Amino acid sequence: AIELSPNYATSHHWFADMLKSLGRLDEAIAQMKQAQELDPLSPSINAILGYMLGLDCCVHVALVQHALGDDQLALTSLERAVEEHEVGFSWFVRLQFWNDLRPNPQFQALLNRMNLVK
Repeated sequence: AIELSPNYATSHHWFADMLKSLGRLDEAIAQMKQAQELDPLSPSINAILGYMLGLDCCVHVALVQHALGDDQLALTSLERAVEEHEVGFSWFVRLQFWNDLRPNPQFQALLNRMNLVK
C-alpha cells in the first residue's frame, strides 16, 4: 500500500503496527513518524507514536540482548523492567520473539509476577 500511495498516512500507521508486533520497534517508530508528518493532526497517529516512544528502555535493551544471544542478561533487563513497572512490558513479552525463552524458569517467574501465565 505504501508503494502505491506513499503519502497515505494510514498505510504507514498500519505498517508501523505490524512492525511493532514483530518486535521491530525502531522501524515502527520511523513509520509512525512518517505517518505523523503526513497527517500531523491525527489523534490516533499521535497517540500511538507517543505510546511507542514511551516504551521504556529496559525492554528494548532486553530485546537486543536476547537477539545477540545473551539470554541471562536479557532476563536481568526484563526483571528490571518489571521492578520499574515499565510501560508496555506485558505487551512486549507476548511477542513471538520470546518463544524460545518461554520455557526458561526465570522467564516463567517474570510472567507469574505479572499475572501473565494462563
